[in-house]
Amino acid sequence: MYCLSAVVVAVVVAMTNAYPNGAPTLQMNMMMNSMCTTGNMRPGHTRNGQFYMPQNTPAPFTLTVDNANIPYKTGSKVRVTLTAKPGKSFKGFFITGDGEDAPAGLQGTFEAALGTQAKPARFCRQGITHTNNLTKTAVTVLWSPNVNYTHGKIQFKATVVESFERFYTGVLSNTVNADPMVDTQSQFVQKQMQQMMGNGQAGGMFGGVNFQRLMNNMRTQMGTQAGSQAGGIMGVMGGGGGFQG
Repeated sequence: MYCLSAVVVAVVVAMTNAYPNGAPTLQMNMMMNSMCTTGNMRPGHTRNGQFYMPQNTPAPFTLTVDNANIPYKTGSKVRVTLTAKPGKSFKGFFITGDGEDAPAGLQGTFEAALGTQAKPARFCRQGITHTNNLTKTAVTVLWSPNVNYTHGKIQFKATVVESFERFYTGVLSNTVNADPMVDTQSQFVQKQMQQMMGNGQAGGMFGGVNFQRLMNNMRTQMGTQAGSQAGGIMGVMGGGGGFQG
């Protein structure tokens, strides 16, 4: 039995006071910093040189996928809602995702649902974040899978920021299965490779241009290993808290 941390909805702390307009976009050369390598996507809030750490008590927030019993597929949209429990609220968040077949996190598109103020961001990995630090009790976002493949079973995960000093990580959603009739990411890439290599045999030496196209396409489809280290599903399986490192 495994603990799936798929669509990692990370509501990140660094976004309340330090980043009131949302999580920052990190360049590739920053993916290996301490905010990303542990898989926790911490905001990096400090005081007197000391990093604030996530709360170690149960989070007063829930993360829920609507209609989670219906398998997702290309062309569909998965609706995810982060809700504060009665008497609680939050100011910042970052939502991202992982899946069984998602080496660099979920690919596709994150967007705000009607009535929610949020914007796509790449903080260690692809996701969505707040646009202001106003008090919130609930936000709803949408995730659309890549048009060519699914990621197998997925799960969302959130890091929720109450204040500059106080935040929670590893708030997990219910899981969602993929439509078994649609290729997963690895199946899609494997079929492309077989097709390109077949063309290459006719063209000699891996097909020249075809082989280069294959390599470029694989880089696009598979993402980067740095993204995987930023909290991919295999990195957080069984970890419980996910972002707490």
